[in-house]
Amino acid sequence: SACLLSRNRVAVRSGSSSSSSSSTRPMMGPEPPPSKARGKPDWVRILEEDAAVDEEVAELLKGTGSDPDKIRAKMQAKLAQPPGAPELLFQAPTGSDTPPRITFREVDVFDMWVWLELLVPPAEREKELLTSTVRSWFVVGKLGGYNSSNLQVYYNNSDDNSFLDYDNTELGGAYRSYMHECSDPEFKGSWARFHVDMGTADELALDVLLNMLLGFSAEVAGISRITLGGEHERWALPDDEDDGEEGQAGQRRRKEQQGDVPKVGCGVLSQQG
Repeated sequence: SACLLSRNRVAVRSGSSSSSSSSTRPMMGPEPPPSKARGKPDWVRILEEDAAVDEEVAELLKGTGSDPDKIRAKMQAKLAQPPGAPELLFQAPTGSDTPPRITFREVDVFDMWVWLELLVPPAEREKELLTSTVRSWFVVGKLGGYNSSNLQVYYNNSDDNSFLDYDNTELGGAYRSYMHECSDPEFKGSWARFHVDMGTADELALDVLLNMLLGFSAEVAGISRITLGGEHERWALPDDEDDGEEGQAGQRRRKEQQGDVPKVGCGVLSQQG
């Protein structure tokens, strides 16, 4: 990585500096301790030069005030993280201790929107982690993971699963539960939404999703409410954006006022703020 390259440059330059100055040092006696009057160590100055053209080095120095000890600590933490490991696993909890309110609106499992209202507009990192969370949930469903007809381990009567007599006889002909589609989250202010076609996946998928979002709210970014189904009053669905700002929700409300269609009391979300 760029940080490692900078460390190598620091080592090379520091080595050159040491060799060139060795001739001026006394041959005997201990080396005098570094003086604060000398200013920053050479390797810190080198990193500061690199930061002007290298975003990763600039991120390394951010918040350290060019303090060598703080820079070393950040470098060690960076090197301790396995390559490709999710950033979420190495972050202190930054979410909310108050769980979000969960509500269900008009639900069509083949055409359902999930709406999230966060406590504050999410940062880019939080958007990326939420997207990864939703994608992970979908991958499990796409591979048939949400199949309540095959929960043999869960329904095992014993607390010990050692030597469990797993029934393999009907696995080949077992009913499959595959999720069909799931969009990446879209963001608007403090709101997020994504669309789901659950296909033949069981409702178990919704329990798993809600548990994941509860964890996301506690560990990453606080969520004030989670709503499954329905529409947003001021965020038109994609197919209705050409019909104006209010979209389908506004059309439905106008038709209800005119008495053209029966009211759907749970079908529309209101936006706060």
